[in-house]
Amino acid sequence: DFQYELNMSYSNYHQQVARKERRAYVWSGELPPRNYSHPVFSCKIFVGGVPWDVTEDALLEAFGPYGRCKVEWPGNEARFTRPGQNRGTITRGKVTGYVYMIFDHEHSVRHLLQDCSQEFGSAGEWYFRLKAKRNNTIETRQVQIIPWVVSDASYVEDPGDRLDAKKTVFVGALHGMITAHVLFSIMNELYGKVVFVGIDTDKYKYPIGSGRVTFSSHSSYFRAIECAFLEIKTSKFSKRVQIDPFLEESECMICHQAIGPYFCRDRGCFRYHCGGCWQRRHPPGSLNATHRYLTRNTPRSNRDPIQTLSSATPDHISGFSGPRSMFMPLFMLPLSF
Repeated sequence: DFQYELNMSYSNYHQQVARKERRAYVWSGELPPRNYSHPVFSCKIFVGGVPWDVTEDALLEAFGPYGRCKVEWPGNEARFTRPGQNRGTITRGKVTGYVYMIFDHEHSVRHLLQDCSQEFGSAGEWYFRLKAKRNNTIETRQVQIIPWVVSDASYVEDPGDRLDAKKTVFVGALHGMITAHVLFSIMNELYGKVVFVGIDTDKYKYPIGSGRVTFSSHSSYFRAIECAFLEIKTSKFSKRVQIDPFLEESECMICHQAIGPYFCRDRGCFRYHCGGCWQRRHPPGSLNATHRYLTRNTPRSNRDPIQTLSSATPDHISGFSGPRSMFMPLFMLPLSF
């Protein structure tokens, strides 16, 4: 019982330290208006504020006049039964309040935006009057349209600057209205000189909610990864984004005998570990026990070090004991609006 209470006290202490370490930087401001002379749009758009019971046919009927298109639901399709006399099964998306529309051609997006209203000084959102049948009547709902300009996916201030992967961070859970230039300005203001920002996109060149930021110095790089999270607050949205080192799996830098998928983000370590070496270097009760690790989101590296040790040799696991909660990994976060 005494050992259990001791382990629990260690766990509570480490959790309190971790909470203090994870206090995020906060950036507050307004996104600048977007002004383009000849923009090229992604053929995919975000549509927010759609009715929960909207059907795919209704969406295709509303957006079809602008060109051939299809609906991409944000999750797996769900089915519900139509109430009333004309019962039947209708396919629709999950109750998320938004969908993506994908057109065959970029010019369809241009034509759609001509029929949208836009607030003065807008940072990239338009509003469209969606007409759809509901209960045998035609209802009109104003929905938000967020297009994406392809050139907004990258920004570099000086093309002559060298890009160093060892000074690059991964940024996850980005809002869809954050362009590379906007992210450049925010990170440059908070952490120091940025040389490059790239926003990750899908096959339609639409952002997927993650990106990469390269700094000019190691001090700016460490300042960013040590904060771990960044709160971005605007009048349009508030978003907590995740900041991690940009990693590739490598061998364990201690034993050099195994793939080390567990990367210690603490500056005192800042290296890859296999499961066994992680346990030996971060025993419960030690100063290193508060360190957090990162893993790549792959089948091999998605495992807990303790689970990894279950198949290791006995000398890898000798002397280890401690609560599992000390080894919870950080995962990449998806795009959200």
